[in-house]
Amino acid sequence: MAAGLLLLVALLAGCAVSTSSDAMNDEPLDEYASTLKKVTAGRSGGPTEAEERGLEAWKGLLADLSVENVKGKASEVYAEETFFNDTLKTLRDSEAIEEYLIETAEMLHEGTVEYRDTQRAADGSYYVRWEMIYRGKKLAGGKPIRTIGMSHLVFDEAGRVVLHQDFWDSTRGIFQHIPVVGGQVRFIKNRL
Repeated sequence: MAAGLLLLVALLAGCAVSTSSDAMNDEPLDEYASTLKKVTAGRSGGPTEAEERGLEAWKGLLADLSVENVKGKASEVYAEETFFNDTLKTLRDSEAIEEYLIETAEMLHEGTVEYRDTQRAADGSYYVRWEMIYRGKKLAGGKPIRTIGMSHLVFDEAGRVVLHQDFWDSTRGIFQHIPVVGGQVRFIKNRL
């Protein structure tokens, strides 16, 4: 365990020292920015019925993170070509997103998302603030984990998601609850 802690500290120290773009993977950030620019270009006006239907379908999909709820729905909620980044993984098509959400649901005893508020920006983007509560089969001894975050969404003319970027604290939401690693993450967070 001590060796693992030393390795983790060394990795984090190396990350903090290196600032060149070669040392960091900025590809998802760059792709997010370019996709956002592309999918919001020329948009104006108020919300469309398709956007509102799409937003409700998206909320319904993630409100219940179960295999039964996700299977067959994700590929309808997300456009075939989509930029998706939940801070853990970047995906680019609805089929891969559905597979990923099913894999996630299979790792949970239960998972729900409660929506706090939604704002629509002038460019047609939506910002949805949420709280996720879930119990993982191998996380936190099966106890409920709560985390908060926000999703940035853009819908196409049919009301399907073409951009989904999450902003949330994955250390609180996942990494500090993993056996052995979780203790090391908490130690480092407490030292910062």
